[in-house]
Amino acid sequence: MLHSGLMDDHDIELIDRDAAGEFPFDPTLYVFHLSVAVNRLRDNQLERELKAAGVSLAQHRALTVISRFGPCTMTELADNSAVDRTTLTRTVDQLVREGHVVRSGQPGDRRQVVLSLTPSGRGAAALARDVVGRHNRRILTGVPNDELRAMVRAQRTILANLEPGPERLDHLLTLARSDPPKR
Repeated sequence: MLHSGLMDDHDIELIDRDAAGEFPFDPTLYVFHLSVAVNRLRDNQLERELKAAGVSLAQHRALTVISRFGPCTMTELADNSAVDRTTLTRTVDQLVREGHVVRSGQPGDRRQVVLSLTPSGRGAAALARDVVGRHNRRILTGVPNDELRAMVRAQRTILANLEPGPERLDHLLTLARSDPPKR
């Protein structure tokens, strides 16, 4: 099987094969391939639908986290929004310019910025949530509720296996904070 420490294509195919023959390759690889494909296609479609509603996908994610967490720091937003830090900074700048978010300082720490939704931001978050909800329901058409719930339970388990910190895991599972921010 191994030749000079290297595997050829046939050897890789044997390792990657689904023993049950149900999937094109091993389910431990295939599940993440499908996750990436689903997320990429969903994000592309959502970006178009949200744009028509006046909000980008990154803005929707930021608005959702701030809406769920209440006033939060950039670090909390970055940790929970699935938006890379550079894009997130630009996104928050846009949300501030559009009047959806305000920045305020933390007493005693001028470096720490707290982000809060304005009434306009709450409206934009609600509109985006409606667009995303309709989209999600449409793409889940035909998935029986028991299978959907099983997928959610499996993803929670995978997330728990990836995230060692219990507080961070709780934030990701609930998209909420356990303790209110210190003001």
